Amino acid sequence: MEGGVEPPHTRDHAACYAVGRSLTYNELAFLQVQSVPLKSNDYRMQELLRFVIKSDLFLKK
Repeated sequence: MEGGVEPPHTRDHAACYAVGRSLTYNELAFLQVQSVPLKSNDYRMQELLRFVIKSDLFLKK
């Protein structure tokens, strides 16, 4: 992680695809903070998709 900026993740790409548009800085920061528990599951795709689908970002699009 160089300069304090995390590289793009599958999580961000999945969320972008789910909402059908580019994500704002605040939305990306929200995803980064809220997705910490995914690390304990080794970022499994099933958990990642479940996280994105249950997020307010997707539900309130």
